[in-house]
Amino acid sequence: MFAIETGFLVTTKGSRYVAEFNGGTSTSITNLLYFDLPVSFKAKYKVNDNFNIYASLGEYLGEGLIGLSRNKTETSGKTERTTEIIEFSESLLDQLDYGLTFRAGVEIEELIVGISYDLDLINLNKLGSSGIQNRVLRFSLGYRFGWFN
Repeated sequence: MFAIETGFLVTTKGSRYVAEFNGGTSTSITNLLYFDLPVSFKAKYKVNDNFNIYASLGEYLGEGLIGLSRNKTETSGKTERTTEIIEFSESLLDQLDYGLTFRAGVEIEELIVGISYDLDLINLNKLGSSGIQNRVLRFSLGYRFGWFN
């Protein structure tokens, strides 16, 4: 069976970066909240009445909503912490996110278990000097209620 699948996702994406310098350490953790709209082409193979295997390939378009950056710098026994709210309109990150999405999984009766990977295709850095791209590995567990079986 083949189908087109879409949905609305609210997704957290982000990074963790640690740098060492002159006897000190700097750690930066960034969490970004996105609204994603994926569109995928899905193929499903029925193994038996209670077991299906599926795979899908598609694209997604996302819009950054807001983010949070937490930084910690440790030098000479001192620790300095800062927290910054990221508003995409005022930051160096592009608000628009676009990429490919790959999914695979199994359906065992009403239980759905899946894995997916999103690969960003654009540089989110507005300055363009260094590449910033989202890569998302997602695991999912779901239960299908009897309405559409």
